[in-house]
Amino acid sequence: MLFMSDSEMGFEPKKFGELYLPSYDGRSILNLTSLILTHYGSKSATMALNFSKELQNTMVVIIVDGLGYLQLKEARKRLSIVDAALSKAQTFEAMTTVFPSTTSTVLTSFNTGLPPAQHGIIGFSMFVKELGAVVNTITFSPASEKGEGAFESSGLQASYLYPQKTIYQELSSLGVKSKVFTPNYLANTVLSRALYNGAEKFKFSQLSDMFVNIRKELLQKTSEPRFITAYWSGVDTISHKYGPMSDEHDAEISAFFFMLFSQLVEKCAGAGATLIVTADHGHVNIPEGCFHDLSSDYELLSNLAIPPTGDSRALFLFPKNEHSNEVIQKRFSETSVILDKKEAIELGLFGVKELSPSVSSRLGDKLVLPFKQHSYVYRYPTFEYKPMIGNHGGLSQEELLIPLLVYEL
Repeated sequence: MLFMSDSEMGFEPKKFGELYLPSYDGRSILNLTSLILTHYGSKSATMALNFSKELQNTMVVIIVDGLGYLQLKEARKRLSIVDAALSKAQTFEAMTTVFPSTTSTVLTSFNTGLPPAQHGIIGFSMFVKELGAVVNTITFSPASEKGEGAFESSGLQASYLYPQKTIYQELSSLGVKSKVFTPNYLANTVLSRALYNGAEKFKFSQLSDMFVNIRKELLQKTSEPRFITAYWSGVDTISHKYGPMSDEHDAEISAFFFMLFSQLVEKCAGAGATLIVTADHGHVNIPEGCFHDLSSDYELLSNLAIPPTGDSRALFLFPKNEHSNEVIQKRFSETSVILDKKEAIELGLFGVKELSPSVSSRLGDKLVLPFKQHSYVYRYPTFEYKPMIGNHGGLSQEELLIPLLVYEL
């Protein structure tokens, strides 16, 4: 695992034992959203990002799924194109994501300006008591089902689960036009439709047409305020399959930074825009033999009211009784921090300490947070799972720290 001192990171995230805590008090991706909103004249309930540089009337934020700050810092040493692109930035620092450090939770926070405690999307899968089901928060379907939008097909609106107001609707009310660049295959998913409501969408196929069309947008001169955001999933996909320090990972981020440098940094110089590159989370490399399939752990499952929910490195467990708590302690204590729900809330893991009863019920009674390089997955019999080398969801430096990369164009 990679470790970095606080002085090297540029700020001091709070530490809890072997783990680190999200910096909701001015140094997280949630605070970045607040900075964007306040820049355009909105009043945000969340503290704005601690950032001293002047922002332009045109802002672009590119979220690179799975590109942790430590991954990028190390890649810079190996890859000349990454070093060249980073050397042109006015800012390259670390900030934190939110918890859990997983895409559906983080993107919901970024696109709504709400902490997880308030928007209620707590992990990749979560138990929704009112539905009597464990829900896949990306597909809006039961976690045991394949396919997209099963609840929507049954007549349940996405607004039942996802927040009803986005930052794009807020910006529109302030006279700011928003445009979202999203991969074709994600553009019409329930999650994308919910989170990008209020923005114009541009659907792209590859990294190339994403960057070329952002460039074309930026070179259209206008005095009107505008906000552009883009999402790229390639680094996350590659990191899951090959690992966050693999040759494939390096090739993927080299391609990204080549396009960033050639299409935006060079060709959009003088465009009068602020460009920010960040991520939703980083990755931990899981060694062979440290992937645990909980679907065959019959002692554990017999002591849980429902299967484990959450992510491979942030498990929410629903123990049946006090003996069940002892089983959980025995099973996970050597690799993980085990928290009661009340402890997790008091630590501020979810952004604020006041949770509605419906959100609180999604957390279970025990949280399991690995501090060693281990991952834990409950495998539904309807799916085939292959162990993923890169994992996330938890509170290690690798997962929690994300880049704040800023260019003035």
